[in-house]
Amino acid sequence: MKVFCLKEGQGKTTELLQLAKNKNGYIVCQNPDSVFSFAKQHEITINFPLSYAEFLEGKYLVGGVKHIYIDDIDRLLNRISKCQIKAITITDIN
Repeated sequence: MKVFCLKEGQGKTTELLQLAKNKNGYIVCQNPDSVFSFAKQHEITINFPLSYAEFLEGKYLVGGVKHIYIDDIDRLLNRISKCQIKAITITDIN
């Protein structure tokens, strides 16, 4: 699993879009329309992104999606949690 930890506007989403394109995966994000438009502006062809709600409802499981790329995981975790998350750990599975 790759982790991109950069400030806003430094290319995290662009990197994620390239990975999703290369593996025919799906981006999971807060605003799918915005991310899809961003990809088109940068001439990156991707599948239409999934919203956080669609991801949490498991809607991606029906279509046989094999690769998921989560944009702004901090926003997704804060959506799931009832309080602010201050720290996380992650295990490198590569």
